Amino acid sequence: MPDPQTPPAVVTRDLSVRYGDHIALHPLTLSVAQGEVFGFLGHNGAGKTTTIRLLTTLLKPTGGAASVAGHDIRSAPLKVRSAIGYLPENVRLYDRFTTYENLMFFARLSGLRAKAAKEHVAETLHFLGIDHLADRRVGTFSKGMRQRVGLAQAILHAPSVLFLDEPTSGLDPMGVRHLREVIDRLRDNGMTIFMNTHLLSEVARSCTSIGVLAQGRLVFHDSISALDGYDERALEELYVGVARQGEAA
Repeated sequence: MPDPQTPPAVVTRDLSVRYGDHIALHPLTLSVAQGEVFGFLGHNGAGKTTTIRLLTTLLKPTGGAASVAGHDIRSAPLKVRSAIGYLPENVRLYDRFTTYENLMFFARLSGLRAKAAKEHVAETLHFLGIDHLADRRVGTFSKGMRQRVGLAQAILHAPSVLFLDEPTSGLDPMGVRHLREVIDRLRDNGMTIFMNTHLLSEVARSCTSIGVLAQGRLVFHDSISALDGYDERALEELYVGVARQGEAA
């Protein structure tokens, strides 16, 4: 359970992005507590990926401010990057490398020395149950297998905050179930997870709070516990209702 006495893991204040006359993200203000699993909902083009790109310092905001793990995204981007893990919707890996070689490369790139890198890679492979993939070249992998390697890469350095952008996209039911189990274990270890998703079933099972974007505007933000009795169907009704209100605004 998130501790209300600790500083939030993610804070935004009127964070926004504009491209000429087009507003990709209207001023966004939200707070995600440490140890929380935050589900960010919205249709394609609503601004979810834009928000994650801002918070991971891959995109500069037009206005407003934000901090991740206590570090300002504008003034301390390197500190933000060292404190986070990021799994994009489409994982980029070196296809000619094995799983182990990919992970060792990213571990060393993150600043780990050789001995520590080997230990982290071994621990992460075991944690995710993919030891059997260590010596296989990732160019032969299915999307689900690549997703697991991408997740291993994202958590190698034990980040404070993990960003997941549509992590269940293209996964079969077994892959979705495995990811859900991993998220539960990471949450139990105290990691904060910020997850963009379309799957309300995963939100109902895994998330402790949700936000809904519509047309680049945050139209709902609350904890799951405050939504007494909300199951997948109730979340669907809530999502559709507030999304329509946001699109009409």
